[in-house]
Amino acid sequence: MKKGQKMKLTKVAAALSAVLLFGCDDITPNSTDSGSGSGTDSGIDSGTGSGTGSGSGTDSGSGTNLAAQILDTLIDDGGELRVKLADAAQVSEIVSGQVSATLQLQLDSDTTITSEETKNTGYVSIYSEGTSNSNLHGDIIFASNGVIKQRDENGDQIEVEGATYTEGDAIDFVAKWDETTYSFSLDGGETFFGPYASKDKTPVTVISFKLGDTSGQSNHEFNVDDVVIEDAGASVFSDNFDSYTEGESLDPELNADAIYNKSSSEATVQIVSFGTGSTDGGEDGSEGGDDGSAGGSGDGSEGGDGEFPEAVDEFNFTNGAYTNSGSASTPLKGSNNDTFVISQAMGATGDENTALKFDQDVAEVEEVDVNIEESNKPYAHLEYTSEAGSGADQLTGSFTLETVLNLSSRTIANDVALIDFADTKEYLGFKTYIEKDDSTVKFKIYGAIDTETGEGLSTEVATSNPLTTESWNHIAAVYNTNHTN
Repeated sequence: MKKGQKMKLTKVAAALSAVLLFGCDDITPNSTDSGSGSGTDSGIDSGTGSGTGSGSGTDSGSGTNLAAQILDTLIDDGGELRVKLADAAQVSEIVSGQVSATLQLQLDSDTTITSEETKNTGYVSIYSEGTSNSNLHGDIIFASNGVIKQRDENGDQIEVEGATYTEGDAIDFVAKWDETTYSFSLDGGETFFGPYASKDKTPVTVISFKLGDTSGQSNHEFNVDDVVIEDAGASVFSDNFDSYTEGESLDPELNADAIYNKSSSEATVQIVSFGTGSTDGGEDGSEGGDDGSAGGSGDGSEGGDGEFPEAVDEFNFTNGAYTNSGSASTPLKGSNNDTFVISQAMGATGDENTALKFDQDVAEVEEVDVNIEESNKPYAHLEYTSEAGSGADQLTGSFTLETVLNLSSRTIANDVALIDFADTKEYLGFKTYIEKDDSTVKFKIYGAIDTETGEGLSTEVATSNPLTTESWNHIAAVYNTNHTN
């Protein structure tokens, strides 16, 4: 499919007797998100918000969820959650990579430690061959009073100017490294501190989250969630701890299902509240927060308001005319049956004439020919010719398709295409549509024609619940090329 391919924005199938409202207003009732990447997560989010997000980020936003909790109540050992790549990951060592996680260091409300000399420092330690201080490829240290330090190539702890944290707040942590240096971020990778010279410059083999030390106790807890380790941009390990139950140990000597190294100590799975800063992890697609919004942009992190990426084309309808606020400003045109099928209607915000109504089963058609067969009644669609590059061209990057609609009735079961951009001859492109059999919303990717069998290749994801009728729905389908699962 080349630039200039026609894109059908809304099409009501010929045999469908339906009333379809199509608009681009902000809505309140329902928000339907279909996610597409290498995985198949999708769902319907209901609430009072609406929004879109794409990426391989996370889904809890705020509230409580399962996470790893590290304590240090032993005098002769520190608390630790240790990942040894050779045991738990798809690779045994990483020359250039990164680790990301949601972190939280705070007072343990259930602590029984009464010592006045507690050791409450948290560490994210990146080791090369071996796990002594001399083997550190990088070390980020969360000290007392919100101070953050890095360990230099001489083994000294150096306070990082401008890097701070607040006890109890979630930290969107990322650390990355190459052959000779490391750096870290506290905002999900937007800004980094470093790079700093590594002490051990051999490939990384172990990543450890630690609390306290081997000569004292801590009255704090170090909470860790959404751990993702990447090798040259590809995910080789991830854990959001949702597969465990509350109270399970992450020490394999105490729990055979634990995937962590046996040197892990006092690390268990607990229900943790990360507050507004958390970015707890879904695996693909975009899932909503408590208010029904699917939030964030760019890196896929959800649970915040985020900034929406600029739309390529965004159509709004008023009094039968349209405006396009997108960057491409592509013109829109209708089909031959517009006068029979398309009319103005009330939009999602309750304002008159701010939506278009597609009604195949209209009286005007019957007045033309009262004997017309149901299957031969006209249908209509809106289409444009895009010069910005879409369809199969667009599959080289991540993108989001959105539709705001109200499906009033369906008396004949046929698929209803919402956004259809597919070259069916070459079997390339994509579309979102309402499934004829169960009224779920589906996002389909066409993958060309198999050269051996001559059959078309495709994959699709679907919402778990059917589309509700007689209410406005915001449908967002996300294609994410950055997802690695």
